[in-house]
Amino acid sequence: MTTDRAKDNHALDGAILRTFIKYLIPSLVGLIAMTSASLVDGIFIGNYVGVTALAAVNLIIPIMALLFGIGMMVSIGSSVRGGKYLGKMDTSAASAIFSKALIFMVIYGVVVIALGLLFEAQLFAGLGASAELFPVMSAYYRTIMPFLLPQLIMILMYFFIRLDGLPNLASAALSVGAAVNIALDYLFIVVYGWGLTGAALATGLSEVVPLLVMLVYFLRPERTLHFSFRQNNWKELFEAAYNGISEFINEVSGAIIAFVFNWMLIQRAGVAGVAAITVVNYLLLI
Repeated sequence: MTTDRAKDNHALDGAILRTFIKYLIPSLVGLIAMTSASLVDGIFIGNYVGVTALAAVNLIIPIMALLFGIGMMVSIGSSVRGGKYLGKMDTSAASAIFSKALIFMVIYGVVVIALGLLFEAQLFAGLGASAELFPVMSAYYRTIMPFLLPQLIMILMYFFIRLDGLPNLASAALSVGAAVNIALDYLFIVVYGWGLTGAALATGLSEVVPLLVMLVYFLRPERTLHFSFRQNNWKELFEAAYNGISEFINEVSGAIIAFVFNWMLIQRAGVAGVAAITVVNYLLLI
């Protein structure tokens, strides 16, 4: 199936330098916006909630990084496969891999959220946290965990919207989310004094807002990709995910390093040591 929209996609037939710049600038803006959430949270938590709260959030990071890594693997892998189909002007196949990836992401998100909340105490203990830290970690974890679902869908939409020649829409959505996160962090933490619960709620809502912006994509009549529940050949999705395994390894390796550092520091330097490495990690993030 060939469409005029596919033929007009600058990623397929535009001038190389112009197309590179067209995707480069929105990508940089989107990346900065995407990574700002943790940094902004850290600034507000460290200054207005305290050292213990900062350490509690850092202890949870390995769990979130692992779950997010799987989402990144599927998102990148399936978008690469979708790009291959669009390059062949096969929009039906591209829409199919998009639909399968979106369905998988919803099911995966619901399952891991349910299991994550069910085995919360066991996860905290496995991360090396002491029983005294459990209530502090729970305040953040129980609030942020349900928002993993919109975050996973949002990151998938980000890659496919860019793939369909609309990088500005994808990056604008992330930028709006970053602005919302800053505003809500100030409102929930500084003004209302909700502590870690407020920080988690601000971060979670900052994932929902860009997703809502990205859903405008489905209202655009010129879009190439279309969603359908009726799919077959699900094996293709897992084959496609292999293309994103490098990103999964990157996320998991970061999670493992964070886990090892946290475990060593909590044993040797206590909460203050974990908080200190958290600040260093924020500097590296910049």
